Amino acid sequence: MKNLVTVFVAICFVFAFATIGHAGAVKGEITKMSGDMVDVKDSEGKMHAIHVDPKSTKKDGKLKVGAMVEADVNDMGHANSIKVMGGMDMKGGMDMKGDMKDGMKDDMKK
Repeated sequence: MKNLVTVFVAICFVFAFATIGHAGAVKGEITKMSGDMVDVKDSEGKMHAIHVDPKSTKKDGKLKVGAMVEADVNDMGHANSIKVMGGMDMKGGMDMKGDMKDGMKDDMKK
């Protein structure tokens, strides 16, 4: 009976840790931006909804749909930091409210 209780407790711990959010590094492509939320699709096709706080999240680079990013995310889905990875044209883009920036507006006029 004691062994059965021990196994039950161990199984409970496994399930408790398995349901914790996606804390840690999230790498992938931004597929959608809406307000403070950024949806990132990782290399396995899994979608991550990440909250990017305009005041507390450290941002490196211009966030825009299609950009490859790496984010340090806590277990509640909030980004501590988010970095745009190299290899993209960083001109233009969108701010966190979804408004076009000057460089992108200029491109639209051409």
